Amino acid sequence: MPKMNAVKSSIDEELLKQSYLYTFILGLVAHGYSFMNMIVSHDSLNDFYATNPWIKSEFGRIFYSIYITLTRGRIVVPWLIGVFALIWISIAVYYVLQIFQIKKSSMRFLVAGIFVCNPTVYALAATYIHDLDADMLAMMLSVVSAFLWYRGVEKREKSTSVLYMFAGALILSISMGIYQSYISLAIVLIMLISIKSVLENQKFLEVLKKGIQGIVMIMSSAIFYMLEVKIFSLLTGVAPMERDTYNSLGNIELVFTGNIFEKIFNVYVNCFGAFRKLFLSSYPEIISFIIHGILVIGIIGIILWGMKSIDWKSKCLIIVLGIFMPFAMNISHLLNNGVGHVLMHYAVWMVYLLALILIVWFEKEIGVSKTIKQVVAGVLMLCVLISIGQNIQTANVVYVKKNLEYQSTLSYMTRVVNKMEEHEEYVSGETPVLFIGDESIGIRRVGFEKYFIITGADTTSPITYYDIYENYFEYVLGTHIALYYDEKLENDARVQEMPVFPKAGCAQMIDGIMVVKLNEN
Repeated sequence: MPKMNAVKSSIDEELLKQSYLYTFILGLVAHGYSFMNMIVSHDSLNDFYATNPWIKSEFGRIFYSIYITLTRGRIVVPWLIGVFALIWISIAVYYVLQIFQIKKSSMRFLVAGIFVCNPTVYALAATYIHDLDADMLAMMLSVVSAFLWYRGVEKREKSTSVLYMFAGALILSISMGIYQSYISLAIVLIMLISIKSVLENQKFLEVLKKGIQGIVMIMSSAIFYMLEVKIFSLLTGVAPMERDTYNSLGNIELVFTGNIFEKIFNVYVNCFGAFRKLFLSSYPEIISFIIHGILVIGIIGIILWGMKSIDWKSKCLIIVLGIFMPFAMNISHLLNNGVGHVLMHYAVWMVYLLALILIVWFEKEIGVSKTIKQVVAGVLMLCVLISIGQNIQTANVVYVKKNLEYQSTLSYMTRVVNKMEEHEEYVSGETPVLFIGDESIGIRRVGFEKYFIITGADTTSPITYYDIYENYFEYVLGTHIALYYDEKLENDARVQEMPVFPKAGCAQMIDGIMVVKLNEN
């Protein structure tokens, strides 16, 4: 009981309530459409029912299957997935607000917006909703690990500090065992805390020591994670995929092969490109450029003001942290051998959090008029709010796009099945079926062109690659299909001469195979 009371007394109930309230309000406004509509496509359709007992473990995501089994189950259930995702994000917001001591309700609201309206979240909810709640748990655990580091470095007792570090490293290793990319969030949060500490005139050596402890915790978590993967492989017989394979854990071995400087340069290019590529709201694009320009000027201006009163070593530390922060935000790009996309970019948008942290510090500065503080805070907070609003718009547009494609593909494929069933020789689930021109399903609708740049939204149908047909027929059309592929038959003269759907003769039996020509190759 005393321990339980101690835990309860350490929880800021008002802060926790606000974290949940703001996250759920913004989360439902931004993603409610996805949670309440069955628009699964792409990988979510392929993983609609997780039959593999250790799904995704070959990618090093060894705790993923354990999580889904214990929580929302192995079938894609959008509403329940959404609720769990918002719970994990709310907890992450709570710990971030505690770390940076953000007191104002308006700023707490913005922090919740940064976390729940993040482009990574809407990309997941649109196309990879089967991963949304698990990935948000990984994100939350990453935040908790940074929080434990923060608490640990503040402790005077060495044994207590080491215990916090150990717990932080262990929790971060579990986060990586769900989805590895959120290690970047822990690193970025440690860097943001370090910048805040320097501006608050903490001694250079003290901040440096804490930073080194953070590096030790991160490296320890990586060691723990690799040990966990090894033990998991021994117990289950599931080995990680070979290196040089998409999303393979083995790609880490390739980091220092080839031109390492070019790879590092590409990490920065990919990180900065994430911003430029995702100015997708229906607002005029110039608004995005203006507000982000103001944010950059504001961030640099406040940091330069703060650097006036610190020693040269601390100034150098801030410069180094600023230079390496984009690298830390996108470190997955390097660790995954040059693969980087929106699902890996969650930490990139912590630049908005940096702006809010600097506002909190600047408002306490002596020697600056109250009016100037209010103007600076108001302008930067407005910029962050507009960015959140843009993401909410983009999220809902993408969900509408996905739903339109889902409905139109259902109509399209129903007509295709009718063509197939016109042949008496065709037996559902037994007759081999070859589709020709399968990637041409659907059209690029006017108004949605720019949204194709979002990971997973670059298609016109939920059927995004050939193997998806099996799950689409089973789960959406409610029938079976014996999917078949033969390159030789595909190039056969008889197939080449066939008309395309919906013309008569677009579905023919050739050598015992049902060939359906949806479009030209």
